[in-house]
Order: sequence, then C-alpha cells, then structure tokens
Amino acid sequence: MSNIIRRLIVVVIIIFSFISIQAQRGSGVYEYPIKPGTLEWKALTSHYQMQKVCQIPEAILKNMSTDDLIETCLSYPLYGDIFAFDEFQVGFESVTSGFNGLQELLRRKDAGVKLIEKYRQMDPCAIDESWSLDDKGEYAAKYYSIEILLAQNDIVINLSKEQEKLLILECIKKAQTKSKYPEIYGILSFGNIALVTGRIMLKDNFLPFTKEVLTDEKLRAFLKDAYAPNANLVNKILDYAKQYLSEN
Repeated sequence: MSNIIRRLIVVVIIIFSFISIQAQRGSGVYEYPIKPGTLEWKALTSHYQMQKVCQIPEAILKNMSTDDLIETCLSYPLYGDIFAFDEFQVGFESVTSGFNGLQELLRRKDAGVKLIEKYRQMDPCAIDESWSLDDKGEYAAKYYSIEILLAQNDIVINLSKEQEKLLILECIKKAQTKSKYPEIYGILSFGNIALVTGRIMLKDNFLPFTKEVLTDEKLRAFLKDAYAPNANLVNKILDYAKQYLSEN
C-alpha cells in the first residue's frame, strides 16, 4: 500500500471520528442542508422531497440540547404549513407527523420549561419602524410559531403549577403589549395566547373555566381545534386566565 493511500485512509478515519464525536456531544442548532430560496430547494418536485431533505440525522437529533432543538424546530423550513390549515391543531399535527425534530421535542420533558424561558425573553415591542411590512410580518410570525408549540398538550402536561402560573402571567403580559400594535399582531397572535392559557386551565380543572367550556360549544371547539377565534372569545379566555391567577 502506498504512502499516499495510507495517508488518505488516515484522513478519512479522522474525519469520521470527528463527525462521530460531534454527534455524541451535540452539534448546536441544526443547519438544514437545503433551504427555501436556493436552487437546490427549487429543484425539489414534491412536498415529500422537501420533508425528506429536512429530517435531522438521528445521531445528531438524539444528542441535541433541548434549547438547540427548539431553535431548530422553529426554523424548520416547512413549519409555516401549520397555518395553511383552517384548524391550526390539525396543521400542527400534520407538520409534526412529517418532521422528526418536532416529534423529538414533544418527547422532551424539559421542553416546556425551555420554551417558557425563550418566550419570556421575546419582546413584542422590539420593532424597528424602518422595517418593511414583510419584516414586521416575519417578526409577528415568531410569536405564532412559539405560542402554538407552548399550547400543545404534550408540552403543557409536563409543567408544574408554578410554571403554569408563570406562563399564563407571561401570556397576559404579551397580549397587553401586542394590543399596542394592532397593525402587526392580528387575531391569530391573540388566539394562540388564548389557546395556551385555556389549555392550562383545562389541565388544572379550573372550575369556573371548565364549567364555561361545558356550556359554550364554540369555546370547546376552539380549545380542541385551535381555529382563528374572534375577539370576544379571546377576551373571555383571558378574563378567566386573570381570575385563575388571582385564585391560585
């Protein structure tokens, strides 16, 4: 065997060893190899192909920190498909069924705590007036994306009572702040906040609220399917959320 071949073999072994070590340690936020807007993405001819190229390699996925996994999921190129459905819960479940990153995140016991930490750091007022309408829309979409995640029962179920109260308080604060920018934060943004708080109150069997759910068919359907609600429904849920905080 020539020295050149031996050296090539050594280089290959080193490279694969490095990849293996990186996968075991966790490799930070995952960089999707093909992204929307690129020629490679445009060459994909089906939604299935788009899903396939965005799957996270298992060796990386299992070793990612929950913080990095959250960022990876929120930047998933097909995440926005959730809001192409009339019922956003159906949309979320459809997107999750085709992406192993979201499937893994929903299994993480600390996902809720980490999502709350991230959500509390987000500032609805951090808007530059020089931004275009598209820029403002993209900023608002960041809230839609994390709030629909926070509303998932797989996330809510692992929250402690104190964490639930912290999240409801933060949701109310976010709603109050967003209301100052009606041209940026529409009913969808407030609807997701109502969904988070409503599902927490259901989980805790907050009696004033659960009694209302039993008698209000629209409210019951909203909490199940996460469709875009009207302002009256949102305000009703948030009023109960304030009552929940005052009594817990």
